[in-house]
Amino acid sequence: MEKPAARGPSPHRKAERALRSKLNRKDKPPPPLPEKWLQEPATWPRRKSKDLLEMREHLPALAAKISAVLSTRPEVFITHPAELRILRAISEDELRKFAADRGWCIVRRLGGRQIEFYNDASVRTEP
Repeated sequence: MEKPAARGPSPHRKAERALRSKLNRKDKPPPPLPEKWLQEPATWPRRKSKDLLEMREHLPALAAKISAVLSTRPEVFITHPAELRILRAISEDELRKFAADRGWCIVRRLGGRQIEFYNDASVRTEP
């Protein structure tokens, strides 16, 4: 037996009593998928080579940002979607060469949602 409350039922309890018949109804079916998701992956729109070339234009600016951060910190984490898009536009081998040319080491984390750059300790820059 419930303990009597001096203030009456709580707002949650009042709503539960009033909406009991509506809260116990059957689940709705899920909404239909958009037509573009029902197509075969081969028919999905591809990135144009022009888009890829535009991404490469932004690579020097991203390299300058990474270089600036690595000059003061041991690592830099690239997580911003626009920056990740630039790095994904180039192949894995080109990305490794890009990092190695600048004396950096690269690690992909979180299923590709984060790319880490480190100063490569095996490469020494001599004055």
